[in-house]
Amino acid sequence: MRTATIALLCALLAAGADAQELPGNLQVHGFASQGYLNSSANEYIAVKTSAGSFAMTEAALNVTSQPIEGLRIGVQLYGRNLGASGNNKVTVDWAMGDYRWKNWLGFRAGRIKLPLGLYNTLRDVDMARAEILQPSSLYPISQRDLNAAFDGGSLYGTVSLGGGGSLEYEGFFGTQDLDDIYIVERFIRDGAQASLPGLAAVGIKNPSYTLGRIQADMEHLYGVNLVWRTPLPGLRLGASHEQSKSRFRSETTYFGTMGPAPVSFLVTSDTSYVYPYLCIGSAEYQRGGLKLAAEYYRDRVDQVTSLAGVPGPPTPPAESNDEGEAWYVQGSYRLNDRLQAQAYYSVYWPDRSDKDGERFAARRQDPFRAWQKDLAFTARVDINRHWLLKGEIHFFDGAAGLSLAENPDGFEQDWSLVVVKTTFFF
Repeated sequence: MRTATIALLCALLAAGADAQELPGNLQVHGFASQGYLNSSANEYIAVKTSAGSFAMTEAALNVTSQPIEGLRIGVQLYGRNLGASGNNKVTVDWAMGDYRWKNWLGFRAGRIKLPLGLYNTLRDVDMARAEILQPSSLYPISQRDLNAAFDGGSLYGTVSLGGGGSLEYEGFFGTQDLDDIYIVERFIRDGAQASLPGLAAVGIKNPSYTLGRIQADMEHLYGVNLVWRTPLPGLRLGASHEQSKSRFRSETTYFGTMGPAPVSFLVTSDTSYVYPYLCIGSAEYQRGGLKLAAEYYRDRVDQVTSLAGVPGPPTPPAESNDEGEAWYVQGSYRLNDRLQAQAYYSVYWPDRSDKDGERFAARRQDPFRAWQKDLAFTARVDINRHWLLKGEIHFFDGAAGLSLAENPDGFEQDWSLVVVKTTFFF
């Protein structure tokens, strides 16, 4: 209902958008969208996509003002429903003060969009891109709440390089509020789901679980984003780097039977989750209606998990150090003012040392969980200046990035996903 309220307000304001004059350099913008997803197999981001689902709704309303020269302040309210993610809860998506002192130096503070890669700040700007789902190798929709914004500050600016073009930079620092974030709960739930076969192996029949308290805190986040607008018209190159450290604590109660007797026990987990580095290299070229883009991603995740309450002797902390790798190539062409077509190919490996899934196979699990390859095609129609319609089809190979808890009956390697979405904006 709260998302629907924002959507209704967007529609009412948009009805008079062209004629509306607001005082004090005040600007009001917003959007409302509705989508539909249907997959041939595998459930996608907490949505029953294998049966088809309309659980894909978004709405936002933002207000910005420029009270004095160089200073801009603004806030955006945002709500969405995407299966178990969002649940129509209205949140402050971003809220900041932005002072541009010189062209080469500005300051931002508040809740700020996270500047990673070329397109992370466009996650919620459906009208600014052709595709519905950005390449999941770099911009997974499951991590939208985690990667959209942060609380802190940044320094930014544009430095002229003379005949060498110009360099845009932004250095950022802060933290994130991890409470009630879908991907954090999914991380805990997937760990609990993965433990069920082990419980069955030691004689606990029909094992199941319920999640209790989850506490998630981020200690710090900082990084830099660089974009070089080269002397070649239409060509820009980018580089991003980020580091962060978080901690997740949870309680999980397991149930089952041993012989005729029911059993239950409470397990507490404490996980240190560190990104020593997350790096992105980017390239984009635009000429006329043609746009070509490619980005390459590398990260390292150092994870240490301690468990208490597990039956039997104490277990030492479990450590993992995985280096992920991903990339995509993308091409789009605007045929005219109303029609645009796009395609991309995206590849993701959570562990670049196991691209063939040998570790999964050694554990008698599906080896194709080691990768996800996505070939996507999009058609966009701009019906008028405030309304657009998109259709998209994805052909997937692999199940990396999917949730084990949301697919308890297992995965299929080759599957497809159809997405249709309409957005109204002003």
